[in-house]
Amino acid sequence: MLRPEHIGFGDDASSGSVAIPVRVQSAVFVGAATRYQVKASSGQVLRIDVSGVQAARPGAGENAQISWRLSDMRIYRDGILQK
Repeated sequence: MLRPEHIGFGDDASSGSVAIPVRVQSAVFVGAATRYQVKASSGQVLRIDVSGVQAARPGAGENAQISWRLSDMRIYRDGILQK
């Protein structure tokens, strides 16, 4: 599991992070954040919640790169958190 607010736009090439190319399907302003729906080339659809000001935010229909830290991921098997 990965919380939407832990995903950001850009290519964080640092050790301990993941970056993948996506296509932005939608971008909706929801108060203090903008909620994006993006689709990876694998077909996986992800939601991203970006708060505050972030440079170069893509719009719907644009290709982008998203990234997150591995430490932000949680893996569950049969409802039990794996360590």
